[in-house]
Amino acid sequence: MRFFIRPIVFLATASAAYLTLEVSILDKLAIQTNSTSFHQASKQEQVGITAINYVFKAAGADRVPRCNYRLPNSTSSLISLKQTTDIIRTATVLGMLEYLQDSHPSLLLPVMIAITTFDGPQTSQVSERTSILTPITPEWAFSLITHFIASDSCAVQPTLRRNPALKISSRNAASNNRTLYIGWASQLRKPIYSPVKLTSPNSGTVSLPNGLWGFVVAVLTGDTPNNVYDLSAIAMSGPAIAEIVF
Repeated sequence: MRFFIRPIVFLATASAAYLTLEVSILDKLAIQTNSTSFHQASKQEQVGITAINYVFKAAGADRVPRCNYRLPNSTSSLISLKQTTDIIRTATVLGMLEYLQDSHPSLLLPVMIAITTFDGPQTSQVSERTSILTPITPEWAFSLITHFIASDSCAVQPTLRRNPALKISSRNAASNNRTLYIGWASQLRKPIYSPVKLTSPNSGTVSLPNGLWGFVVAVLTGDTPNNVYDLSAIAMSGPAIAEIVF
């Protein structure tokens, strides 16, 4: 039972962070546009937060409190950010389901049911977006959201590992003269790796591999594992996200 709860809590933690961010976005949009649709959408997201708190309680885990977020001011930027958070949440659900299918297929159905209770809309979008989305881990999802969290605004920090922003520093480059790679996660395939060519003590370049398109995630790593969960565990910085269209 404990192992069954663990993947749900990881996913719930990442979802809670994004749901609270989305509530903040929708509340600000409702004020700016005086639109009831944004207000109603905010209420719907808050139902998901309530469901997640039940998951935390059942697992004996600390609930993730609402943090303060640094949000853009323009309506168009807020809407764009909301669309980005929707994509990341869906990619996180897809990543968790892929992980369970490979490692613990007997847990796939009960976890799907649990996800539906607090992330129903995102679950329904998984099948629609698998052709353009890349599975990501809860740790990557949380690392991406930290860009919007105001410093020291969370009373309790989620128990997910956060990586520094994706960049090459002189400290990383000088570590035992090891080869560094950018690991590219794209669609449902194994990660692809490009060696980093240092151009100065604190920067470098890579060649974009063939075959990348759609929602792509990149991290800095010193090794080349063949799945996103192992890559997430050893990533030195990142992720960074991009949408590649040809």
